[in-house]
Amino acid sequence: SRRSGASLFAELAPLEWLRGSISATYVRAVLLEAQAATVEDPDPAFRRGEAIPFVPPWILRAELAAEHALGTFRGHTLLGSLGAAYQGVGRRPLPFGEKADGIHLLDAVARLRVGAIHAAFECTNLLGRRWAAEELVYASSFDPTGVPSRVPARHIKAGAPRALMFTLGIDL
Repeated sequence: SRRSGASLFAELAPLEWLRGSISATYVRAVLLEAQAATVEDPDPAFRRGEAIPFVPPWILRAELAAEHALGTFRGHTLLGSLGAAYQGVGRRPLPFGEKADGIHLLDAVARLRVGAIHAAFECTNLLGRRWAAEELVYASSFDPTGVPSRVPARHIKAGAPRALMFTLGIDL
């Protein structure tokens, strides 16, 4: 195989209380040799010059966070912060010329801290998107009494649904 690509990462702090970062990765990964046909597999899934399956050509991530003193509470600084993150994964090549859907996820967090006590409310997959964490293409048969199919079909492992989490902690 041959893999080439580039990565970019940038951090920003335009204000003392505001930070951000962005990263992008591009890769071109191709097979240099064909998979040999066999009696058991006369039509191999991988061909010369095709993109390597499961390797996404693009991955993007952007984060933004704001943190600011909101006042005082019983002589301690009340510190608040908000954050958001976006992650995108391009359409990944699959065997037999198929392509997996792209992934676009948004996460968010809100935090409060007073002295040693802190609380956070986090939400992953904020928009509640249905997405496939993994997609595969292969011949399968879930009926042990039937004739197994040799026709490849798409199978997915579902990605995590929206999750809401609350954390309360004390630093000792």
